[in-house]
Amino acid sequence: ALVARTRSQLAGIAQALTLYKLQYGDYPQTEKAKELFDALTGKMGPKRDKVDPPGKTLLANLSHFDVSHPEALTESTMGTNELLDSWGNPYHYVYKVPEQSWLNPSYLLWSDGIDGVSKTVYNEKGFLSEDASSGENADNIYEPAIQ
Repeated sequence: ALVARTRSQLAGIAQALTLYKLQYGDYPQTEKAKELFDALTGKMGPKRDKVDPPGKTLLANLSHFDVSHPEALTESTMGTNELLDSWGNPYHYVYKVPEQSWLNPSYLLWSDGIDGVSKTVYNEKGFLSEDASSGENADNIYEPAIQ
């Protein structure tokens, strides 16, 4: 049940990222969970710039997600919250990491799974590395799912 819930939430985040790209012309460029939250709640533009006034929340229903600081949901402060998976760990999102030559036309989005452990699962070009679904990463849940 927790895996199914996590897959559903990942699909919801992916849908919100599609809407974000339609609105801003690109995905949020970050690898920080708090910046992903800020982007999908209308506080951050694609290049880590503050949106003023804040835009609309792109997550279909924020109440379907657990967040790290629910008491701060109404704050306009950036860097306050993270979207959490079914085990209470932040979702991972990576797109166009500045110090790397990102060649992937899309982003990477995943949960660490039940053990909460994730080694780096992407390479310097922005693609899943060979060990993305083995060893300590074997229980990770990816969106879209990897075969």
